[in-house]
Formats: sequence, C-alpha cells, structure tokens
Amino acid sequence: MSVQIVCGHCGGRNELGRVFCVHCGQRMDLSHASLQQLRRQRVASGGRRGIGQILVILALLAVAAVAGLALWPAPMPDASHSEGDRQRFRAKAEAMRAEFRARGTTQMAFTGAEVNAYLHGQRDRIGFDRIQAQLNDEMVTLRVARTYRPLARVKQVGAVPLRITSELRTGFDEGRWLVKGGMIGHLPLPGVLGWLVTPMFRRLPSVVLGDPQLAEALRQITVTPDRLVLALKK
Repeated sequence: MSVQIVCGHCGGRNELGRVFCVHCGQRMDLSHASLQQLRRQRVASGGRRGIGQILVILALLAVAAVAGLALWPAPMPDASHSEGDRQRFRAKAEAMRAEFRARGTTQMAFTGAEVNAYLHGQRDRIGFDRIQAQLNDEMVTLRVARTYRPLARVKQVGAVPLRITSELRTGFDEGRWLVKGGMIGHLPLPGVLGWLVTPMFRRLPSVVLGDPQLAEALRQITVTPDRLVLALKK
C-alpha cells in the first residue's frame, strides 16, 4: 500500500506525490505531512506486506503437507489366497458367462479369497504392482499400488521409482456405482472426493468378468464380509 498524506483543506487522503487533492482539487501542502505520519504509513504498509507473506508461506506449507500425505504409500497387508482359489474363480466365471449367453441372465457368488486370487493373477494386465479387495457389508474396499518413474529420462537422476497407493470404497445399487470414499497414499478422500481415484479402477469390472459386454450387463452386486454376488441381465 502506498504512503498517503491528508489534505489540509478537506481532510481527504491522497497518495504521496500528488500536487492537487483528488477530493477537493486544492493544491496539496506537504507541510501537513509530518514525519511521524509518514512513518506510521510505512509501518502499516510493511505490516500488511508481512501478513501477505505469512499467508503465502502457510499456503505453500499446506500444499506440501497434502502432497506429502498423497505420496506417502499406505501399507497393504497381504490378502490370503491360493492357486486353488484362482482356479475356482475362473471356473465360476466361465460358468457364469456360459449361462448368461444361453439365458440372458445369471448370478454367481465368489469368496473374497477367490476374488483376490484372480486379481493377483491379473495385476500385470491391469497395470498395478499389487491389487486386493476387502469385502464388507454392502461395500468393497479396493486397494492398489503402482510404481511410476517420472524422471526416467533425466540421466542425472535416473529411473527413481515412485510408489503410489490408492484406495476406493464403493457400493453398488440398481446398476450404479456408489462411491463412499477413497484415499491416495495417506491422504483421505471422504465421500464424493473418492471419485478422484475411480479412473484407476474403471477397467476392473470388464477384467473380472472377462468381457466388456458382460460388464455392461452387470445389474447388481451384493456384498457381505465373505461373499461377492454378481448378477447380470440383458
């Protein structure tokens, strides 16, 4: 903020350096601008600049904190599954596809171990280092980890790996996905903010069902802590 002086004729404030008052038009008399007044103006101006600088620093610290939480990978405990679980999932999925093509409708239940065994085998195809699903009442929590190398082309730095973890909590009702929250690293994404991570999981239905057309026919997903039931209908 610029230094101001008070007009000796009307009392209006003017920026220092004006010859005539912007309020009354009279010639300014700098003798009314005491040294103490000019000092007070400089202190006030400096204080405002100091507050602005503090606000900028606080904003930068907030951005750094958000980025730090997002880039801090969350732990992913191992999901229990076996080769037998993967084979059972594939057999059930093939039976479900055959019945759907024959009748136009089908329903099949999978255990959490079967789902995780199949996802584990498909992680390279989907593009994740790790992927797992946790079944809860009317909700599936999907967790993934992916490694990026954003500086791979910088020779001085090299291919430094950057591991990002994401989480999506979602349900399903009448053919619609209901996002209930998510997480990037340790950064929580409550409620609808979970949609920020949905692009990472968009391919999962077609991968699990083995056919994009079957994914479009998905009408209902019923979830319990030990079962995932898929219902398809043309």
